[in-house]
Amino acid sequence: MNLTGEARPFAHNITFAIYEQTRDATLPKIIRFVGPLGFKRKEGIYNSNIKHNITIFDSGRVQGLSEGTLELRGLNYEREGDFS
Repeated sequence: MNLTGEARPFAHNITFAIYEQTRDATLPKIIRFVGPLGFKRKEGIYNSNIKHNITIFDSGRVQGLSEGTLELRGLNYEREGDFS
C-alpha cells in the first residue's frame, strides 16, 4: 500500500487529499489489516487506485469523498450459510 497526499491543517476549513494505491495485496494481508471477515477460504488479489478528499469544516462537520478503481481477482471464499 502506498499513501501520498496533501494536508492544509491551518486553512479556514481543514482539508486532506490522500492518494492510495495498493498492488497485488492478497486477501490474508487485507484480513490482517481490517480484521477477520468470517471466510473459510482466504484467497484473492486486491488492487486499488483511490483518491480520498476529506474536509473538516470550522463548524466541526466532516465531509469525505472517495473516487477511484478497485479490482478483486481470483476470489475463492466461503462463508457458511451465505456463500457456500
